[in-house]
Amino acid sequence: MNAGRFISLDTRAVAGAGVTSAQRVHGRSTVSSTVNGRLIVAHAPGGATTITSVNGVAVIAIAGHKVRVEKARIRLDDRAKAIPAKTKRVEIVVEGSKVFITADHQTIFAPGR
Repeated sequence: MNAGRFISLDTRAVAGAGVTSAQRVHGRSTVSSTVNGRLIVAHAPGGATTITSVNGVAVIAIAGHKVRVEKARIRLDDRAKAIPAKTKRVEIVVEGSKVFITADHQTIFAPGR
């Protein structure tokens, strides 16, 4: 058995389904997971941020918001925006009541957009 894979599975079992890593620094929480080859990273004040995979869709619960990362779009609560299907990294950042979402470092959601 590949030792790296065993550690990954063990971490997954401890952290919770679909969540592969978590880190807390100065009251901020960072959670990341890879879903269908796409890295999902979420930063929020405090804890209670989760990333799960449901039928190949990343579902993120973060600071009272629900984000769904689908193959070619991202949904933030009741709004949706297209993203390239080949996107490799999606990052969600919550600062106060504002939510910022980027896909491969391009802004998708920002307050006022």
